[in-house]
Amino acid sequence: MRRFVLNYSGESTVYPDLIPAIRRRRARRARISSWSPCWVTAPDSLLEPLAESGLSRLTVSVHAADEAS
Repeated sequence: MRRFVLNYSGESTVYPDLIPAIRRRRARRARISSWSPCWVTAPDSLLEPLAESGLSRLTVSVHAADEAS
């Protein structure tokens, strides 16, 4: 598998093996992308491991935020 996409059809941030899954795919040289409007609610404890996981692209939707946010 050369491309692995995590999307909003199931919230990735609650998957307990998210970081190991990303690392396994990256070890096989796959590009991993994630998009979700819920990434903004990801716990802070997930951010550093995610940044170091090898994720190729992370898209966060902020379309529901108001101007002050």
